[in-house]
Amino acid sequence: MELSQRVRTNLLFDFYGSLLTERQKEFVTLYFCDDLSLGEIAQRFRISRQAVHDTLKTAKESLEEYEKKLSLAREVTTKAQKGK
Repeated sequence: MELSQRVRTNLLFDFYGSLLTERQKEFVTLYFCDDLSLGEIAQRFRISRQAVHDTLKTAKESLEEYEKKLSLAREVTTKAQKGK
């Protein structure tokens, strides 16, 4: 995954993470914050790598949808850029 995409996902997670399911929050934290691989997360939860991938994909789509509707992250980053 590209670094800028990882940073964006972390930013959106900071804003909207509380709106995700508990499992999605846990997987996003392990993958994006703790830098665990899909295989490591799958092994920890005794599920397939595909299940981890699907959960992360759904979580990222949800975060993007929340941002599309609410634009909180865009507002904050725009204000921060103007303040420079």
